[in-house]
Amino acid sequence: MEITDKIFDQEVLKSKEPVIVMFWGSWCPVCKRAEAMLKELSEETTQFKIKKINIDRNPVSTVKYNILGSPTFIVFKEGKEIKRAIGSQSKNQILTLLEND
Repeated sequence: MEITDKIFDQEVLKSKEPVIVMFWGSWCPVCKRAEAMLKELSEETTQFKIKKINIDRNPVSTVKYNILGSPTFIVFKEGKEIKRAIGSQSKNQILTLLEND
């Protein structure tokens, strides 16, 4: 589930399935709760991929996608950002992000 700047293009932008990426920080308590929720989601569905990227260790992607808050969730489809949410999100809110894409 964890990715880096080095493999971001391959894992996210070149993916045939939609991908939700959580940009997170190890110092962020909301991110830790979100990580557990995303792990649960990944066990329940195969309709999309779930990835996370540490904003402190991966500055290229953090700057490229203008990440200003943590966590930030971005949905990518066919290599393009289609939706974004910042801050605490429930499982239902994440699933809503993935609907109608």
